[in-house]
Amino acid sequence: MAKADDIRRFVKERCEKFTLEKEDNVIKADIDIIEYVLDNCELYIKPDDIFFVGVRPTDVFDMLLNTRTASYSDLLSKTELTPGIESYAYVGTYDFSHTAPDWDNIIPHGIYGLRERINYYREKNKDYKAYYDGLARIYDAVLRFMVRCSDYAKKSGKEEMAFHIDALTKRAPSNLYEAMQTSIIYFVIQSNFDRSVPRTLGRIDSLFYPYYINESKENAITLADSYIKALEAFRTHANLPFALGGADENGKSLINDFSYILLDAYKKSRNEDLKLHILCTDDIPKNFLNLAMESVRAGNNS
Repeated sequence: MAKADDIRRFVKERCEKFTLEKEDNVIKADIDIIEYVLDNCELYIKPDDIFFVGVRPTDVFDMLLNTRTASYSDLLSKTELTPGIESYAYVGTYDFSHTAPDWDNIIPHGIYGLRERINYYREKNKDYKAYYDGLARIYDAVLRFMVRCSDYAKKSGKEEMAFHIDALTKRAPSNLYEAMQTSIIYFVIQSNFDRSVPRTLGRIDSLFYPYYINESKENAITLADSYIKALEAFRTHANLPFALGGADENGKSLINDFSYILLDAYKKSRNEDLKLHILCTDDIPKNFLNLAMESVRAGNNS
């Protein structure tokens, strides 16, 4: 593992090279940087971590963004966005760097499955080979990163975490723990290495339900409690939302048994940054809404 200052130095030099030489392939430059940071970032584990490790440093891609936008400062100053920043109507880098990941594909395929799909689409779309080659480099680096994380977790005494991270480098999630772990791994990777912050974790009651039905209720409750605590521990400050409920293609409510368990886990937790969205339908169970209102009254909400 490289020291945090060494990583920052590499990114700074790579940014300067891009700016000075007017390199026209910004995608290749980003891949070089992301690959290097994935291969060399520092890892750490807190005593109560049960799903995944932490990474350092977390500011290198902000540095990359700031270096690039500095080249366009004159142009940006002439846009109609600047007055909004100056009046504090909004802050940040114009706040355009949020996405909604395709969790309906991410969870069932897992990181390994997403990497395997690249081979299929690259063969099918040969005109876009360079694009898929770049994606393959990123996902190969992600899988190497996960192997490092598994080894580090094992050395740190987190045997279960290590076993399942290693398993997820070779196959899709096969149980509720691994589905939750995949959600957290993807969030960590996108937030820290892509710097396009996920603005939702999806409808987790529906996403996790196929795995929930094969768990004992007792274990599902324990995992739900741990998952909610793990999400709140990210301290995103700009809110980290997830959703429960919604409707199927026929307009019928998707609230299920696991929805209640997740809502109860959220209700028991003291959340400052974790935000819960309930997607309502005409037939949403009234006792579910009552449980949600109890949570709000108790102050257990973001």
